[in-house]
Amino acid sequence: NLLNFLPGIEFNNNYENNKYVDYDENSDFIDYSLQHREAFAKIAKEIANDNLFTGVGFGTYINYMESKDFEKKYPRYNLPKTHPHSSLILMFAEIGIFGMMIFILILIVMIIMAIVSMQ
Repeated sequence: NLLNFLPGIEFNNNYENNKYVDYDENSDFIDYSLQHREAFAKIAKEIANDNLFTGVGFGTYINYMESKDFEKKYPRYNLPKTHPHSSLILMFAEIGIFGMMIFILILIVMIIMAIVSMQ
């Protein structure tokens, strides 16, 4: 693996045992970066769906991934524990549906206030 030179980071590319990574052994080109980002987004979506209403807590996504609860719920996840590379997915996983509704409401109010102030 080309990334094994990074100190303290070990990549486990055993994709056959990881349901979060789409692995095509017949492909001539394997983009590990794209596969990892896709896997990060998939696990974040699964975390969001499992904690649909309240999320895992604002700003605690990485802490949740390092917890024993995460290890029990997602034993087949064997990639680095990092953010999903998507702000919306991360926000949904952290604050859930109620938090997202409040966020969208704040955006709508700000847009309305901007439109009213322009007139």
